Amino acid sequence: MIKSYLSSFAILIAFVLIETALLSNIYFLPAIPDFLLLCVLYFSIRNGKVAGEITGFASGLLLDFLSGSPFGLNCLVRTLVGFAGGFSTA
Repeated sequence: MIKSYLSSFAILIAFVLIETALLSNIYFLPAIPDFLLLCVLYFSIRNGKVAGEITGFASGLLLDFLSGSPFGLNCLVRTLVGFAGGFSTA
């Protein structure tokens, strides 16, 4: 279980850096794709509600630190999405 959390956290860090450093600086895209949210949904569907909540909160916290959004907004939204995604695997 710890191995699953550590590997998902490493993947989340990689996608946060890609999303904030690379994808936000491409000017010909009208919107920034949210690959981090897709990762949270994958981990929540694969591992259940608790893992979805944890990965959603961790990804939202990382994204709040690295972006200019209000602090806590991404944490709340991604935690709820992680819970809802893992709710079907109970």
